[in-house]
Formats: sequence, C-alpha cells, structure tokens
Amino acid sequence: MDTVKRYLEGTGSIAGVFVPSKKDPSKKEKMSIYQAMWKQFLRPGTALVLLEAQAATGFIIDPINNKKLSVDEAVSAGVVGKELHAKLLSAERAVTGYNDPYTGEKISLFQAMKKNLIVKEHGIRLLEAQIATGGIIDPVHSHRVPVEVAYKRGYFDKEMNQILSDPSDDTKGFFDPNTHSNLTYLQLLQTCTQDPDTGLCMLEVKDSRSPLFQIDQAKQKILQAQTVEIKIGQYQGQKFSLWELLSSHQFIDIEKERQGLLAKYKSGTITVEILTTSLKSLIEQMETKRNVHSLELSSTSTSVHESEAQQANKRVQTQNFLKSVDVTVGQLKGHKSSLWELLNSSYITSEKKNELVTGYESGRLSLEDLMKCIIEIFEKGETVSSLHTVIVSAAKTDTEYPEAIHNSLQAFSPDNYNDDFSGRNTTLWDVLHTKPITQSTRWELLKRYYTTVKTVVTILNDLVAKKALADKPDTASFLKSTKVQVSIGEFKMEGKTHSLWDLLHSKYIMEDKRRELLEKYESKSITWEEMFKIITTIIQETEEKSRNIKFSGLRKQVSASELLKSEIIDQDTLLELAHGTKTLEEVTQMNTVKRYLEGSKCIAGVLVPSKADPTKNEKMSIYDAMLKRILRRGTALVLLEAQAATGFIIDPIKNTKLTVDEAVAAHVFGQELHSKLLSAEKAVTGYTDPTTNQKISLFQAMQKDLIVKDHGIRLLEAQIATGGIIDPVHSHRVPVEVAYKRGYFDKEMNQILSDPSDDTKGFFDPNTHENLTYLQLLQRAVQDPDTGLLMLAVTQK
Repeated sequence: MDTVKRYLEGTGSIAGVFVPSKKDPSKKEKMSIYQAMWKQFLRPGTALVLLEAQAATGFIIDPINNKKLSVDEAVSAGVVGKELHAKLLSAERAVTGYNDPYTGEKISLFQAMKKNLIVKEHGIRLLEAQIATGGIIDPVHSHRVPVEVAYKRGYFDKEMNQILSDPSDDTKGFFDPNTHSNLTYLQLLQTCTQDPDTGLCMLEVKDSRSPLFQIDQAKQKILQAQTVEIKIGQYQGQKFSLWELLSSHQFIDIEKERQGLLAKYKSGTITVEILTTSLKSLIEQMETKRNVHSLELSSTSTSVHESEAQQANKRVQTQNFLKSVDVTVGQLKGHKSSLWELLNSSYITSEKKNELVTGYESGRLSLEDLMKCIIEIFEKGETVSSLHTVIVSAAKTDTEYPEAIHNSLQAFSPDNYNDDFSGRNTTLWDVLHTKPITQSTRWELLKRYYTTVKTVVTILNDLVAKKALADKPDTASFLKSTKVQVSIGEFKMEGKTHSLWDLLHSKYIMEDKRRELLEKYESKSITWEEMFKIITTIIQETEEKSRNIKFSGLRKQVSASELLKSEIIDQDTLLELAHGTKTLEEVTQMNTVKRYLEGSKCIAGVLVPSKADPTKNEKMSIYDAMLKRILRRGTALVLLEAQAATGFIIDPIKNTKLTVDEAVAAHVFGQELHSKLLSAEKAVTGYTDPTTNQKISLFQAMQKDLIVKDHGIRLLEAQIATGGIIDPVHSHRVPVEVAYKRGYFDKEMNQILSDPSDDTKGFFDPNTHENLTYLQLLQRAVQDPDTGLLMLAVTQK
C-alpha cells in the first residue's frame, strides 16, 4: 500500500547524475554523485550535501548497480571515498539516531538540533531532505512517521514547520549546478529525471562546455532578474526567469536553439530584450506544436481509443498540475488554494467539475479560461454565503434569522402566479427562482430583503441594550473617572495616575479578557478594586514573560524587553510574544530583528583562479590567501580584524563562525595574529574603562584614547556596513538613534563616515589598488554559491 510503503521505504532521494556523453553529447552517461565530483561535474560542496542527504534519508545509493548501502558498506564498496566517511556517518545518525549526552538515550535529528548536538543550518538541510522523501524518520522505531505523529513524539514542532514551509535563501541548503541557485531538497528533486533502467531519481547536469557555464556573473544576474510569462500550453500563466528558461530540462525540445541564443547573448551580438522575445517565441511555438499534436490525437479518438490506464494516467497528470497552480479567492483571500482544491469545493458540483476538467484536457479551455470559470463559480457562491452571513452576524443566534427569512419567503404567496405553476400554491421563494428572474436580479432582491431584516434586527438590539443600560449605572463613565496609580510596564511614570478604563483598554489586556472583566463587573461578580488587581497582575506577568523570552545575541542571550528598549521591536510585538500569538522564531526571522541580532554578511574569504583550471575558482580563507601571497599581510590583517570586530572569524571552507580563540585553535589563522585579533574582538565583547572598570563600546574606547582613532574608525565603519553599531553590554547591534542615546556614536563621527576621505578609507582593493570604505569593498564581493558567504574575488597577476 502506498500509504505504508512511503513510511517504510521513503519515496527516493537523488541517487546519481546524468552527464552528456563525451562520445555522443546527445546521449547521457550515468554516474554516482561521488564519481561526478571527481570528474568535476559537481563541486565538492554540492556533492557532499547530496551524499549527506542520501545518508540522512536511509541509504547511500549506487546508481550504477542499483543498490542501497549503509555508509560503512558504501565506503567498503568504493561508492564513496574514505575522506567522506566521518561526515557521512554523522549524517547517517539522522536515521540511526543520536545519543543524548545526558540520558544516553537514542534521540531524533530534530531533538539533536534542539540540544545543539548538530549545527542548526546542517540539521535543517537533513530534516528537509527527510520530509521531501517521505517523512520524518523515527530512529527508535526505524521508520518514517506522519507529521502529526512527529509532533507528538517531539521530532518536529510548529516553529520548524514554519521555517520549512516558507524557506528563505538561508534555509535553501542545496545548490542547483545548472541554474546556480539555492534550492530546497524538494525543489531540487523536482528538477530531476527518472532513470529508465532503474527508476532512480537522477540529477541531470549540463555539459560544462555549454555557453551556460561560461557566462560571467554580471550577465547571469541579469538573466536571473528578467522574467517571462508563458501565454500558452502547460506552462500558461507561469512566470520563469530567463536563466530558468535557458537551463531547465523542462524545455529540452528546443535545447539546440536555446544554446544558440545564449551563445549570441554571451558574445554581445543580441541584447537581453531580443533574447527574451526569441526565447518566449520558441517556447510558445513548442507548446503550440504539442497542443496541435494533442488535438490530432483527440480527433482520431473514434478509431483509436485511449486505454483506461492511459485515461487514468492523464487525469492524474492533470490533477497534479492543477494542484501546483495557486490562486486566492473568496473566504480564502490571504491564503493560497490550488485550482484542484477549488474544483473539489462544495461550490462546484461533480458534473460541473468533470465538464471543466474534460474541457481543459481536450484543449477547449485554456488554463486561463479554467481559472476564470472556477473563480466565477466560487465567487458567486461566496456572494450567496456572504448574504447569509450579514444576518447571522446581526442575529441573537447563529441560525435564527436566515431560517426565518427563508421561511417567510416560503410562506408568502403572491397573486397571478398560480397558473404558471399548474394550479399549485406558489411562494415568493418559488417566484424568485423562475426563469424571468435572472440570477443577478435574484441576488440583488435577496440582498435588499436581507438588508431590511438586518436593519430591523439592529434597531431591536439597540433598544434592548439601551434598556439594559438604563437599569444599571454607566460603566464606562465610572471606569473613566476612577483614577489609579501604576508603576509597571509602559505605565511606569512616577506620580502619574491612569484611569481604570485606560488600563482595561491597554495593549496588555486581550479582547476576550476585557469583555470577561466588564461582564463580571456589570453583573457585580467583582468590584472595581478586584478588577484593578486582576489587571495589574496581568501587566506584571506580561512584563515578567518579556524578560524571560530570550533571543540569541552575539555572545549572550538577549531578552525581549531589552529589544524593546533598543527600539528593535515595538510594544505590539513584545505583547504578541508574551501572549504567545507570535513565536520566538517568527520574530527572530523578521528582517528588522535579524539585522540587529545577527548582522549582515562580512567578507568571509577569497576566490582566486584555480591553477589547474583558470576558468574555475579556488576558495580559501583570508589567512591562507596571505600565506600564498595573494593578499598582502596588511590587507589580510585589516580584513580579519573587520571579521573579529563585526562578530566572528569566518572559516569559509567549513562555513563556520568562530570566536578569535576558537579560530586560532582551529588553525583558521596563525598564532602570530592572536593578540591583534583579540584586541579587535573587543569591539564586540567590550573594552574595560580603566577608571570605572565598566564595559564600554568601541566608540567610547576611542573617545578615551584606549584605541588609535584611525584603527577605531575602520572597525566602527565595518560594524555599520554589516548591520549596525554593536552594543557590547547587551550583545547585539543597535539602530543609529539608540547608539546616539547610549553614547556609542555622535554627529561628528557620523559626518566623518558619511563623507569619507582617503584618510578614513581603511580598506585596500587588491585588484584596483584603491583605498575604499568597508561598504565599498563589500559591494565588490561576490557570493559563494556553495555557502552564500561573501568572497573577495582576487585576480592574480
């Protein structure tokens, strides 16, 4: 059974690679991921994460012999090399289980992430691969489990589900060697093709001699930014970037023409506009041919009938495609629903659904026509539904008035209609549904009738409310006139009084609680003094929670209340955290928060042309580039100091962030630079004021002459360029306005950094030999496709 097989075996990972055959480029050669790495079809980093995904989803795969192997078996069989043994054994623990160092028990991948036994980004990549290939693995019972079961067993939570449901570039841990884009594992799986011999999922890698691989980064970015909307065929209504159209295997029918256009664009003989028009025309011609072929087949259906299996397969393909097309409509506004979900909604009858699907499959309805039909039906149904809702909202009960309206229309018999209905009694409801009255007219009449009833209901409700108020004192007036003194939270103003009404309607009190307190007070269940005590308790508890909600700072945890004081989050967000309507992860991922907690990227390392193949780049750390004389010692030192002063020393090979002590221990740089980089790191950890012994910031240390001005300006400018000035006391960056208030910055320094002279441009471009600010040098850096880190591309002489 598919539902069982999925959880016992999984649905299959990316098993290997197809590459163009050297003998005949029109044919494919099959190889393992490890072979593809050694033959330089895949970069080592790309190959490693694909092999880790195999290990973390069940087995290492030998696509040549169609075998599934454990990591130990794969190394013994030579499917992977010994140099990867330890890394793949580590990834395999996502299947066999990690050991909890405290209890000795076997725990899952997600639980290991929660206990910091595995780096978060690495764990997310492996977890996402498991979900993409059938489900989260329970290592205790040795099978996959449905998401709901994973929740119950603590193998997954809503916060992680949110991260994987809406992946950012930071959580897209897999690299597409064809498009050079970061993808989720599921997205990369969807680009693969099936091996006809084995049924395994294979990644098709383009010929490295193709113009696609020889295009420079500037042109690549232009192609990635330019989008094209396809107007016909199976991709109708979908938008693709030019880069996707030129690299995707979905358009293999026009491969030769695509490569020809790309070669012309690369050589400069055609513009991007001409490339766009030509490529769009080619694809639409290809789709037109497919449509004509489909119509020809359907026109001969009287003599050549599709088998039941073919028809079923065709319907499954249609279903899968319609599941991939999202729209927002009606009650679902703000939420995407696929066309397939809408087709199966209660608004569309099974007969109408079959009519629409058949029309689409036969080509009589385009995708756009199908969408219009579905949305029109759905929105008409929504109109009727919303008319009922008007009365339901106004009514004392949820069903009383809609039913009463229907009954009243059924009870009323107009004159002169009996003949049309063959002598039987005719109701107003019957008349509304006769042919002379169009659907739109019927809705308008019903709407007017509903509105009239709603008006009557509103008047009656108002009269009842006024009578009830007449029987008891005016609650609002009393609470507004009752003044109290509060010294907590946002009401902490010495000597100032506040009305009980203001406290009750403050952000601390949720709507349901406010209504409950008012009802209790009006029914005399509680006194106003008791109400006041309840409100102050809620405010105190909310404030206490906000102090206990902790974010990860640069060197220590940061409370939510501290982020409020630093103007990084507002009062609404703080209360949403305290009340649980927003999670810690949701707030952490907000751009305005992430910037000040993590900062943006610094220059992590260096890319240089490979000696073996000058068309390819070799990646190295800044220190290694210095030792190999690619960078001057002074240039390397200021770049490493900038890393230390903006958070961490970066190991670009392993993609890890380290403190200065950790970095020297890991040999990311040499012992001779240790003291200099420890000094620069004080811009993060804080300098000690010799007179007060208090921790002070980089700018304050400059003012007290604890650091040379030019050196300090260079480090301060690097901090601002990577997200903001660092507050070492609270271990996070702060907005400029807050830095002013805390004495971490002033207008004079702002002026110096806003209009830099050559004296304050403290960074050297090894390619142009110019003095630059850190921001200017950052803008010249390029992104490492494997890690996303910013790298300085150095052209060697």
